[in-house]
Amino acid sequence: MELKQLEAFVSVAETGSFSGAARRMFLTQPTVSTHIATLEKELNIRLFERTTKTLSLTEDGRNLLKLASRMFEIKAAMLEYSSEAGENTIRIGASTIPSGYLLPQVNEKYIKNHRECRIIMKYGNSREIEEMVCDGTVSFGVIGKKSERSELKSQFLCSDELVIATPPGPHFEKLIRSKASREKILSGLLKNPVILREDGSGTKFASEKLLEESGKVNIVMRSNDQEAIKRMVSRGVGISIMSSYAAADMAQSGRILTFPIEGEAPRSFYIISRKDVKLKKIEADYIRTAGRLYSGAEDAAI
Repeated sequence: MELKQLEAFVSVAETGSFSGAARRMFLTQPTVSTHIATLEKELNIRLFERTTKTLSLTEDGRNLLKLASRMFEIKAAMLEYSSEAGENTIRIGASTIPSGYLLPQVNEKYIKNHRECRIIMKYGNSREIEEMVCDGTVSFGVIGKKSERSELKSQFLCSDELVIATPPGPHFEKLIRSKASREKILSGLLKNPVILREDGSGTKFASEKLLEESGKVNIVMRSNDQEAIKRMVSRGVGISIMSSYAAADMAQSGRILTFPIEGEAPRSFYIISRKDVKLKKIEADYIRTAGRLYSGAEDAAI
């Protein structure tokens, strides 16, 4: 297998045609077709379903596309590290809550004081970020749980609390503001349809602990888009369990209501990195900036 064959495959998958891939790669269409045919023969799988009018990936093709895309991300990271610009580049992986609600403030503060640096952020769920750190796609990551992988080390960044987010309205206002016990309020809330994060996310991992205690619930949807979940809650599709950081803006504007889950241990966010790789000075400085901003730690570098 050669890298140019995988590149041809990715180009066909992304452009949706052999001719489009040929134009992107400055090759002839027969050459692209040969690369794909050779790859299919070597792997003994069909990568595309072809008709006279359509071209679509097979299930094997979709699986290979994920792997091939990661390979090219790793290649780009390797080239970045070996270049002069790489010395001033910080490659960060972040799961949904850190990327959307924690790191923007860190980026703003850090870039103001380090105009020469360039930040590249990769997004994914906690499990995907662990993979990116392990294979070198990013130098470190920020996720919503302590990593259990033996090759990674985790350092506490900050705490968060889960809240139950509900649509606005008299029914939920009355329930949340009632003087009933925590268990009764939770039971009342969780009788409603529930929207949760996707498998692999730290929020989903923490939410399921609570749901296990509450018995049977009606989970109507899972999504990896936190903002979409908030919009669906605000429109009455269901309730959700989410980070207080994520809920804050819509709660303040009255588009959703939130119920703090008192008695639950606060959730934590961690910076993860490989044990066998020393971070660059600018990466360590970035982590110190994040530590000072969220936990007041002066020695937050790992």
